[in-house]
Amino acid sequence: HCFWRHGINGLFVSSWQKEKYHTHLAVLYLEKVLNLKSLEAEKNEELCETRVKLQSLLRESDLYRTHLILDKISGSDLHMECAILYGKLEEHEKALHILVHVLKDFAAAEDYCMWNSENKDIPYRQKLFHMLLTAYLNSSSAEHELVMAAVDLLNSHAADFDAALVLRLLPDSWSVQLLSSFLTGAMRESIHAQRMSQIALGLAKAENLIYKHEKVKLKGSTTVLSDKKLCQVCQTPFLEPAFVRYPNGSVVHTHCAADRLVTPNTNHHFPSPSRRT
Repeated sequence: HCFWRHGINGLFVSSWQKEKYHTHLAVLYLEKVLNLKSLEAEKNEELCETRVKLQSLLRESDLYRTHLILDKISGSDLHMECAILYGKLEEHEKALHILVHVLKDFAAAEDYCMWNSENKDIPYRQKLFHMLLTAYLNSSSAEHELVMAAVDLLNSHAADFDAALVLRLLPDSWSVQLLSSFLTGAMRESIHAQRMSQIALGLAKAENLIYKHEKVKLKGSTTVLSDKKLCQVCQTPFLEPAFVRYPNGSVVHTHCAADRLVTPNTNHHFPSPSRRT
């Protein structure tokens, strides 16, 4: 039907906020996938295309009913889809267990950590990669492929790990040479972070010095207040010695400065004032 054929094209543009449409489309894709699999059409091109669409929808949308779809998938062999749904539920250990120990798809496990940490802070990203590393290292059987997957993960994603925590997790039998790329990357990342911190500190100190300099300049200048001096906001004389002086030399009543920082005559925006008495 029409909704099936054109659902993706119109859905994300015109009905993005409609949870029922996202859920309905996911169910349609899922039912078609299960139907094609029941016909023993594992290598069927239509099945592959529909699974790609289903996985893409599950990964990119946050509006479908996750538990409903997970219940419908339960008992099937749609493991990749299950992993995506567990990710949506923040059950990352379950998802990574499927990817690492059931599917043994290590590239997909890395991709999982990447897309699940998009637009998240660094600690969240590190948490996911540490979970993946733990999934490799805590296997009941020390399979060679899992060991190599752990080494490749560390060496290719050094910036996504807390080096100190990683070194506490690794077996004592691992050599420094095995982790040379990781250690080099971790050291480079540490030096970069330290330099950026020093730059930020230097900029903050410079900004503070500029502020102090401006403050000294304002305090050092003299303002003469006479009965002929008019407030630049209300254009009336000063009846008491309290006033506010702006960096450009303009003088206003304290209550005028509190009411607004724009003169009605010039419509000029004054910078932050200095208060004098």
